[in-house]
Amino acid sequence: MKKTILLLSIFFSFSLFSVGALAQENEDALSSPIPSPDDERIKEQVQERIENVLQAADEEKKGALVGTLKSIANSTLTVETESGEAQVKTDDEVIILNPDKDEIELGDLSIGSKIIAMGYTESQTTLNTKRIIVIEEFQAPETEVVFGVVTDISQEEKVLTIKHPKNETVYMIEVKSQTTITKKVDEEIEEIDFSDIEEDDRLVVVGIPGENGEKMVTADLIRVVTNQTPSEISAPEEE
Repeated sequence: MKKTILLLSIFFSFSLFSVGALAQENEDALSSPIPSPDDERIKEQVQERIENVLQAADEEKKGALVGTLKSIANSTLTVETESGEAQVKTDDEVIILNPDKDEIELGDLSIGSKIIAMGYTESQTTLNTKRIIVIEEFQAPETEVVFGVVTDISQEEKVLTIKHPKNETVYMIEVKSQTTITKKVDEEIEEIDFSDIEEDDRLVVVGIPGENGEKMVTADLIRVVTNQTPSEISAPEEE
């Protein structure tokens, strides 16, 4: 009997403790703040600002330079730019393209080559490059001025045949859509069409000569000078 009473007392005490602990747990849960939609929105805005700042920092580090390759030491290139020498660092992931846009190796670069390097600036004179493009030096094409009388006109191909009146040199004149054709009309220089040129017209042609000594000129400017000699024609003004 005493044993039974003791067991009931222990069970009753444990039940009271469990109920009290559960009540305390529920009270703690109720007292904990529940995140509101405004709080979540603020967190998202803060995170977005952080990402924007980091992205802006990366953008500021991006850089590029153009110059002439002077030397290669290990994986670093020394490039002469308009503002002085710069160091271009490379790694195994760098992409190098030749003028034909074919991918080449670092060892294929030639000293004296003109290059464009793109990557991230480490300092004012150091670039960690991700891409290098070898470019060809721009050379202004030679310009030739020829004079002659129109002996044949190909309207379809837009090609004129002219012959110099004294030395009888024959030139083929190729006319492009960008070619400017002018003629003096009533003391005014007017722009005309290719179809307005006629046989026996005298022309002064300024253009790019053909390769390998060919008597072919790609015309930039044609001046119809029917009643004038070349010495009477002033050079066209540069725009």
